[in-house]
Amino acid sequence: MPLVTIKKKYQVVIPQEVREQLQLNEGDLLEAHVENGRQIYTPKLLIDRDAAFNTIETIGAKARSIWEAEGKTEEAIEALILETIEDVRNDQYKAGETSK
Repeated sequence: MPLVTIKKKYQVVIPQEVREQLQLNEGDLLEAHVENGRQIYTPKLLIDRDAAFNTIETIGAKARSIWEAEGKTEEAIEALILETIEDVRNDQYKAGETSK
């Protein structure tokens, strides 16, 4: 297991084999926290809020047109959306549990 040294300004260099395993590149973001006395760094993606909302709106519009073509009511479409949101939240919660 490679060791790292704390440099001036408390900087450390992530060993090459670790960078390769995590597919990290210069400029990538890492979330940092302490867990059971250990430093944990988790790679994170930063997305543009406007771009994300535009993408969601586009996907929603396409899904709505498909569901409307299938004859689904407004209430059924809302129920499908809420069910999908709940499924995604459950998947994210489960993923968070297994990553700890």
